[in-house]
Amino acid sequence: EDLSWTQHIDAIIKKAHQCLSFFRRLRSFGMSANSLLNFHRRTIDNALTGCITTWFSNSNSQEQRRLEKVVKTALSITGTDLPTIEGIYQESLPQKGSRHHQ
Repeated sequence: EDLSWTQHIDAIIKKAHQCLSFFRRLRSFGMSANSLLNFHRRTIDNALTGCITTWFSNSNSQEQRRLEKVVKTALSITGTDLPTIEGIYQESLPQKGSRHHQ
């Protein structure tokens, strides 16, 4: 049995690609950069980051590159700075000294 995170990451990427397709259409209709960024946060970002603290550290470098490609595509559509998938993961980790660790 395959105990890797490949199937889960494949599903994440598939969902993100569906959102990217819609995202491109919104841009083609002249949606503002701010509205595109809000759409990104609520759809693509949400698809990419669900339970990221569980699966990201267990993904391999090829899977991480595939995820990063989705982020770069979204960046090219919005024309704004977006965090890397590694950055999103790091921000999702509990901070030392937080109540979650005490």
